[in-house]
Amino acid sequence: GTAVNAVQANLSYPATRLQFSSINTTGSPFTTTIQNSGGGGTVQLGVGILAGSTSGDQLVGTVTFTAISTGSATVAFTAGSGIARASDSTDICQNKVGATYTIT
Repeated sequence: GTAVNAVQANLSYPATRLQFSSINTTGSPFTTTIQNSGGGGTVQLGVGILAGSTSGDQLVGTVTFTAISTGSATVAFTAGSGIARASDSTDICQNKVGATYTIT
């Protein structure tokens, strides 16, 4: 329920297993893209809302990878990831959980 106006998602992934393909922010309430890049084992997605905010469960963006080899691939949040509270820009993200995928 807290109003937020910016999100920064920094991700790591094994470049030996996954190849970065794209980031899509269609359908996101975050209307301004600040950072949108990926490759070589990292992804950076920074988005915001100018003169506004949003709250609740919202789509930030969709990151697409292509599998390039079999095995286990962990996609994890890295330093600098966070969610900015609209009132004072304090990072209110308390839990950053990645995922591990099995590629066959």
